[in-house]
Amino acid sequence: MKKIILFWLGLCFGWSLSAQNTTDSLKTVLQNLQITYTLADTLRVQTLNNLAFALRNTQVEQAAAFAKEASEISEKINYPKGLARSLGYEGIMAYRQGKYDFAITFHIRSLKIATQIADSTQISFRYNDLANVYLDKGDFDQALVYNLKSLEIKELRKDKEGIATSYRNLGLVNLRKKNYEQAISYLEKTAQLAEQIGNQRLLAYAYIYLGEVYTAQNQHSQAILFLEKAVRINQQIQNNYGLAEALNSLAQAYLLNQNIAKSVSIFTEALNTAQKTGIKLEIQRSYLGLSAGYQKQNRLAEALDAYQKYTQIKDSIFSEKSAEHIAYLEAQFQNEKKQAEISLLTKEQTLKQNEIEKQSLLKNIFAVIIFLVIILVFILAFSISQKRKTNVILTTQKQDLMLRNEEINQQKEEIITQSEELQKANGSLNTLYQELQTKNKNIISSITYALRIQNAIIPTELELQKHFDCFVFFRPKDIVSGDFYFFADKGNTKILALADCTGHGVSGAFMTMIAHNILNQIVHDMEIHQPDRMLNLMSPLLEKTLLHSEGKVKDGMDISIITLTFGKFHTFQKLEKLEYAGAMNPLYYIQNQEFTEIKADKVPIGEKRHEDFVYSKHEILLSFAGSENPQGLNLYLCSDGFQDQFGGEQNRKFMVGNFKKLLLEISEKTLPEQKQVLEQRFENWKGKEKQTDDILVMGIRV
Repeated sequence: MKKIILFWLGLCFGWSLSAQNTTDSLKTVLQNLQITYTLADTLRVQTLNNLAFALRNTQVEQAAAFAKEASEISEKINYPKGLARSLGYEGIMAYRQGKYDFAITFHIRSLKIATQIADSTQISFRYNDLANVYLDKGDFDQALVYNLKSLEIKELRKDKEGIATSYRNLGLVNLRKKNYEQAISYLEKTAQLAEQIGNQRLLAYAYIYLGEVYTAQNQHSQAILFLEKAVRINQQIQNNYGLAEALNSLAQAYLLNQNIAKSVSIFTEALNTAQKTGIKLEIQRSYLGLSAGYQKQNRLAEALDAYQKYTQIKDSIFSEKSAEHIAYLEAQFQNEKKQAEISLLTKEQTLKQNEIEKQSLLKNIFAVIIFLVIILVFILAFSISQKRKTNVILTTQKQDLMLRNEEINQQKEEIITQSEELQKANGSLNTLYQELQTKNKNIISSITYALRIQNAIIPTELELQKHFDCFVFFRPKDIVSGDFYFFADKGNTKILALADCTGHGVSGAFMTMIAHNILNQIVHDMEIHQPDRMLNLMSPLLEKTLLHSEGKVKDGMDISIITLTFGKFHTFQKLEKLEYAGAMNPLYYIQNQEFTEIKADKVPIGEKRHEDFVYSKHEILLSFAGSENPQGLNLYLCSDGFQDQFGGEQNRKFMVGNFKKLLLEISEKTLPEQKQVLEQRFENWKGKEKQTDDILVMGIRV
């Protein structure tokens, strides 16, 4: 018994043991605690929590079981410090198993308890854990807010390991937001601090995310160097959780570097590691990577099987109901916090009012006493002949006192009435706030569903890249967009259209649905593929679609359409013919550093036009026709959102001229680099200003 107690005390005060020895020793202590009733239950909770922490990276399900048992005991014995910690561990294990709604539940419960007992360590941990969930949801801004809250607490506590962890998380958020320079800055700080304090686990994570940054920038050799370091460190410290993540990122770098065989081998190793530990997120990544690798090796049956497994895990990780539940939990926590603040403020106001009344009463009493003393001295000093006058004066003064008392009572009643009105107003404000929250939630849910429908009809950038080398810079002003693009593959002929519908947001999105349907009718049902003929049919079809609308509908669109006809030339596909027609939207193209603009007809779709008017067709002469080594031709289609964006030092529009110069400036770069420059230039120009309109720019190299 004495040996067990001494060992536990040593463990609590930070004795340094290997990971395996620590886990085995903790299990021994736990077994002895089960038969030793003289030790406190708090000691058992601490042991279970230490076990959960020790197993968090190797045996996720076992760690979750220990954390759950610790939380049950903590609730039973009313031990808030142990409960805050064990709930946090339950949240971490649920997150690693892909159970995001459970993870949020545990983290918010832990955060509430930690806030009540002022446990700054657990508060900073929970902010950090909530940020991780929002990061995987794709809500990068919310993840950034929680990470910064966590960092602020850690800096106040001068917690170097915690600061390094926050730097790592901020690096990861900026990586996901494609702010690569900021990501590298945070991750290099992480690596420096991790080496300084000797934390190999944090150093490995810094290397993983640095590798992912360089992978995103197509610097594959540099990425592989960092990721192989991360794999070695995680193998040395037996961190299976970090090892699975490092292997997946390394395999992805080899895949993009076209070393397919090695990529498939490493993805398989990552999958085995993740399955042993039960990390659904990494299992999902492994299956997706294997699907891509098998496809490049023409192992199509295995590619399909891997992709189906990836989809099954992805669907189980996060559902729409889970997202709503998470939002509800967070709102509930914020509301409880606000109610506590209102209650405290009301109590302080009541105490302050009572103190004012007390002081006012004391002043009046003191004034009356002084006045009576003066009257008494005056009475003694005067002769008896002044007694009658003195009585008259005293009577008058008594009446004044009565009037003053009545005024004081009236003021007191007014104060009580105002206090009651204030309480009623607070109740009405709370009711209004709840109604606004519900309406806002319903509206956002409806618009988000509309976004899913709009995304379903618009092809992804990856789908377009299967047919030609291209990029798509697409950024709606609101959740849904009035800009859209259309693609049709008609054998040797590829049809691409880019349109800017009237309005943006929900109204613009409805027009995109109608326009997309009209293009489908023309191309697929009517089998018309010439761009000018397509434009000539769009206005009457749009008018027919909106025939039954009430009042005059002024909605329409600006649109540009190109058709690319390819033929076989020796061993490669050669562009034989390029045709364009446009309504308001021009076509830009650059070849041999020479910028050319083909102007569109100045009649938008949907506008009343002359009976004899027809849209013009333009055929672009190809300077590389018949050549085995054709020079690159860059084509650009765009809406007017980029050039109309307000910003800069003088808060003015970007303008068409500057946009053309920018396209010429970036034309010799690779298409991914062109897209990155456009995104960065747009953000730098916009600054703190609101986005003016939907943004859509497409670049094609043939």
